[in-house]
Amino acid sequence: MSVYDSIDSQRGMLFDKPKNQAYLDAIRQAVTHNSVVLDLGAGLGFFGLAAAKAGARKVYLVDPSPVIELARKIAIVNNLSNVECIRGTIEEVELPEQVDIIISVFTGNFLLTEDLLPSLFYARDQFLKPGGMLIPEAARMVSAPVSNQDFYDKHLKVWSKECSVKALLPDEHCEIDFSAGLTYAANSLYYVAPKEFTGEYLAEPQQFHELDFYTTTTADCDARIEAQVSHSAICHGWAGWFEMKLGENWLSTSPKAAAMHWSSVYLPADPPVAVASGDAVSLHLIRAEFGEWHWNLDFPDGTTQRHSSFLSMPLRPQDIARASEGFAPVIQGKLEPLRWLVETMDGKKTIRALAEALSKQFPARFSNLNQAINFIKSVLARFD
Repeated sequence: MSVYDSIDSQRGMLFDKPKNQAYLDAIRQAVTHNSVVLDLGAGLGFFGLAAAKAGARKVYLVDPSPVIELARKIAIVNNLSNVECIRGTIEEVELPEQVDIIISVFTGNFLLTEDLLPSLFYARDQFLKPGGMLIPEAARMVSAPVSNQDFYDKHLKVWSKECSVKALLPDEHCEIDFSAGLTYAANSLYYVAPKEFTGEYLAEPQQFHELDFYTTTTADCDARIEAQVSHSAICHGWAGWFEMKLGENWLSTSPKAAAMHWSSVYLPADPPVAVASGDAVSLHLIRAEFGEWHWNLDFPDGTTQRHSSFLSMPLRPQDIARASEGFAPVIQGKLEPLRWLVETMDGKKTIRALAEALSKQFPARFSNLNQAINFIKSVLARFD
């Protein structure tokens, strides 16, 4: 089950007035009575339905989540007969025609998180007419060094030996040192809602990586940004966010902009470094498509900090080996029931019949029938 399958998750994205207004302005500028529109990753279909209201000839709402069925009902309630709802990913479905406009909200936090943009590029290449329009049409990443003592104390310093022992219990006879967790905390990205950002910028925010959605083919980043510190302070890392181009306007997800469902990101420095006015600090940000985040921080005292989200979780040697493209996997252990199930499903056996056979085939894995039934249902839900 995807996080986007629940009505509550859709609520947070749907009732987002600043985002909605920016999109609506762009939609109304673009849509004509001849427009065929694709609302990609439509969810409850607000933008596609708005395009239909704006006079589009035909609107396709495409989304893999069950919430698309609610979008179908909403279209009927609003008498929008020119709206067609299709359940599936864009890579799976077939549209009956090419479209004039693709509307999407495939920009994750800090632009690249969630790796949704490759699906937008696929839809563009497969279904957008020559000369067609994208909403949004471009996006850029923005960052600034920050001082944010409260946030650092809450999320990183709490793991230090002197803090973790005190934070757990006031019982001096139960002192347990959790400082081994600090390394993992220092290599984690923190997504921060505007109301949680209490820090200050140490330099003017700078745009450092831009993607033109009409021409970009890979959603990755390898960019360096250098900033001159405006005043003496402690640098606790860098804040990052993105801006997107909707029609003639740019919409910012900055921590100082109007709150939206997107969050800005905090890339920690550990340990924090004292900087003075005029000092040069830099961020080198690297992220391959569907990969990990890596950020290298350079400070005026000559130190360089290297951080990677790959190091944000404790990993066993076999975990690291399996993450390598050179690893040669074999089906064994927990994968055996999956292979058996895939080979046995023939469209004739019911879930219960499959579960009964699965329980007999793998008694050590499934101690009762319900476990086998739930396993089959989870597989179907994941790959349907």
